[in-house]
Amino acid sequence: PGDVVGEGGALGIAPIRGATVRAWRDSLVRAVRLHGSSVQRAVTAFPDEYQSLQQIFQKRASANKEVERVRQKWLQEQVIPALNTCRIFQGFPEPIIRKIAEHLLQATYTCGQVVCTAGNGADSMIIFLKGEADVYTKSGDLIGRLSDGAVIGEIAVLGLFPWRTATIRATSNSDAVLITTNLISRILQGDDASAARHRFDQLCAERRSQVEAGMPMCILPFNVSVKDVVARAVALHAIRYSFNTGDVFVPKVQAQGPHYWVMVSGSMNLMMGSRHIMLFSSGSILPEHIAFEYGASIHAATVCEAYRVSFFDLLLATSVVRAKWYKHFEKLIEEVEAKVRLKLSGARSISMMKMRRSKTETSFGYRPDEGLQKGGLLPAMLPKQVSQPRLVGDKLLKLREDFKIYGDARGKGQLPPIHKDGPRR
Repeated sequence: PGDVVGEGGALGIAPIRGATVRAWRDSLVRAVRLHGSSVQRAVTAFPDEYQSLQQIFQKRASANKEVERVRQKWLQEQVIPALNTCRIFQGFPEPIIRKIAEHLLQATYTCGQVVCTAGNGADSMIIFLKGEADVYTKSGDLIGRLSDGAVIGEIAVLGLFPWRTATIRATSNSDAVLITTNLISRILQGDDASAARHRFDQLCAERRSQVEAGMPMCILPFNVSVKDVVARAVALHAIRYSFNTGDVFVPKVQAQGPHYWVMVSGSMNLMMGSRHIMLFSSGSILPEHIAFEYGASIHAATVCEAYRVSFFDLLLATSVVRAKWYKHFEKLIEEVEAKVRLKLSGARSISMMKMRRSKTETSFGYRPDEGLQKGGLLPAMLPKQVSQPRLVGDKLLKLREDFKIYGDARGKGQLPPIHKDGPRR
């Protein structure tokens, strides 16, 4: 109360507005509007007051510049990168992404505050910039947690489903941005947004088509009907990808919980560095979250088509209607996860062993070719084979064997004899 807005225009100092002012949404705002002509007459009658009003304007203009600087930094470092990671905005020109970002405001949720409620109307998508939130079914069952970068409500912006499918409750102080359907529609109607509009319409048509076909669940060996309600609900959220031979997908932080790749056609290799782990072909499932855990990547072996499915979306869909095929699906992913984890764990162990061996050779300074050429003693000092120690007196026997190999070269004395019954004291 008591703040003044727009004094620059009333005084004739500023020809345009320097800021946008919004009424606070949770309460009424009462204000008095003073016309510029009235202010001008008052200033003419009381010229001494003009200086005070001019100082207020200059102070506010300086504050607005600082606020705008901070906002532009926030847009550039947080909002625009978040928009670029959203599937529905991929392929949008950078000016359109920036135009969307410039209309966004930061929404802050305190710990325990409900972000949205399952079953309520939805006319926006929400992107979490910072913080965490729990995901609940409509019946109140906790299914997982969201973190920085999570996106919810994309299907509402696409115009496919105007209801919230989950209840989201913040578990820490969180920052987010809300992107409304009206904002996207208004920006895409611009003359400079033809490419983005075409991409957006194409994505909407593609998503409707996969819902009609029940993809990707109908490709799995469970005889899932295209009319199955759960399969269609999963298809509503599933993201379709097309890969050319050699394309690589690197899993990132699972901000929205575990994800699975369902192969529809072609084949993909799971790789850890240059090491091949497994081949996945049509009808198979690849657990992305486990690949991320082990630092693996996904390489297209052929031209292929796959769908990325969120485990949270599966749980939300089956919480409403329990599909007959879901038990078979749970068993399949349990087996696949165990197999993939075992193979990745083995590959990691082999890599660590090679790394330790490399460090050991480096610490000895052993270079076989160089030693042989210069007549050095190092190659002769290092054994080609070291016998395994016997079960009796392991440590001492091993020490004795090492001494036989290195003892004379190092110029040290002999060790006491070791008997089958163990070392004599």
